[in-house]
Amino acid sequence: MKAVFTDREPARVGYFQSVLDNAGILTYVRNQVTNTTGVEMPSGIFFPLLCAVNDGDYDRAVALILEMRDGTPAHLPERTCGSCG
Repeated sequence: MKAVFTDREPARVGYFQSVLDNAGILTYVRNQVTNTTGVEMPSGIFFPLLCAVNDGDYDRAVALILEMRDGTPAHLPERTCGSCG
């Protein structure tokens, strides 16, 4: 099991968990029920942590998260315009 994403907001972690689940990647969320909203200085060790259960899915999981976060399709190579370079 490898960690692929963490965030202070559980909804954002849940969104990416849905993305990975829909892609057929088995996931697990650590610290899913930990609440840091009332803490003055919340520590990242208590933030929800999205993990890919199978280590072999790690690279694909990270690529999908980056694709959704950045809006760049992970499966397409970068292209250069033939007219403007």
